[in-house]
Amino acid sequence: MPKEAFGRGRLVGIAANFANALTNARKCRLILFAALALLSLRGGPAMAADIFSVSGIEVDVSAESAVDAQGQAIAEAQRIGLGRLLQKLTIPAYHDQLPDTSGIDASSYARSHMVEHEQVAATRYVATMLVSYDGERVRKLVEASGVPMIIAPSDPLLVLPAIERDGTLDFWSEDNPWREAWSIEAERGTLLDIRLPLGDLSDVATLSTALRRPEIPEAVAALATRYNATSAIVVVARPTTADAASASDLELYQETALAWPYHLEGMRVATPPGNSGTVWRQAARRVMSALESQWKPDHLVRVGRPDTLSVSVPLADLQGWAHIRSILNGVPEIQSVAVNAFSQSEASLRLAYIGGQSQLDRALESRGLRLQEETNRWLLLPAEGRSGGRLP
Repeated sequence: MPKEAFGRGRLVGIAANFANALTNARKCRLILFAALALLSLRGGPAMAADIFSVSGIEVDVSAESAVDAQGQAIAEAQRIGLGRLLQKLTIPAYHDQLPDTSGIDASSYARSHMVEHEQVAATRYVATMLVSYDGERVRKLVEASGVPMIIAPSDPLLVLPAIERDGTLDFWSEDNPWREAWSIEAERGTLLDIRLPLGDLSDVATLSTALRRPEIPEAVAALATRYNATSAIVVVARPTTADAASASDLELYQETALAWPYHLEGMRVATPPGNSGTVWRQAARRVMSALESQWKPDHLVRVGRPDTLSVSVPLADLQGWAHIRSILNGVPEIQSVAVNAFSQSEASLRLAYIGGQSQLDRALESRGLRLQEETNRWLLLPAEGRSGGRLP
């Protein structure tokens, strides 16, 4: 459902209201301003990560033929994946309240599937699959149970993997299996919008291995700006052997965090002898799971009938309006934005949102905005510490 529920007729109506109160010259300028402003509401940033996908679904099916086995395996993967997805979208405290997927036609919720690995025999099909689901249908399924859920990925989080070598943090060397593991695992069905640095000359110059530990946070902040990330974290792996490539035992810890309000506790990951090649990917999955588990409880939304709130937005210029439009389009709790009135100095909006006002407050604050109640109205303003009383 688009967030903007008005068309050209609405646009003309708003412009006409302004026209009745203005001189002809000023009327033309303001109608054009309002038209551009309203049209700028159309569209918004694409969702950064597909939270309605489940990877690593293992199936092993035997049938009369390989074709039959493959068809049954796909159906089995869709069923298994749907159950995992529902649990992923909420926290363990609500798992026993989720819908029972055993009697559900999971194929009607699945949007697509991809084979990550497969082995085919005459009557057997063994595979690992990724299945993507219809987000709107899944939301409605969970909504019926009354369980709060995640409805959108996190804001962009820059992860900077580093290996500790002789007390020095190595971010960029070519023989860095820690970076390689993150590049493989970072997009495997996580709720976090994880971004990884390219490791090009600009990155290497910004976060040099010659930096002292106290200088690292400033470099991390510069990289977060470069990659348009709202937060960043340095995750360090310390192998217990000198040769990182053959390591089977890792100590993991957080070195630096920027605007990430959670702390990654130290952990240890080990694999049995002979499986050393998987320890780095295991470790990346463990860290990703820990970060996601910390983030998830604070971002659950109880999906249901939207509430509405009328807000006034002081504006400095059209650029300010484009800025606020972009922010509101990116708030998943906001289902629609309607413009009630518009001028060069202020916009009057009606927001339809889910999850309650406290959740809306948190979502806006994380994006640099705040709601302030005044006599008979609400104002949408820059968060505390931001300059000025108008947007941007």
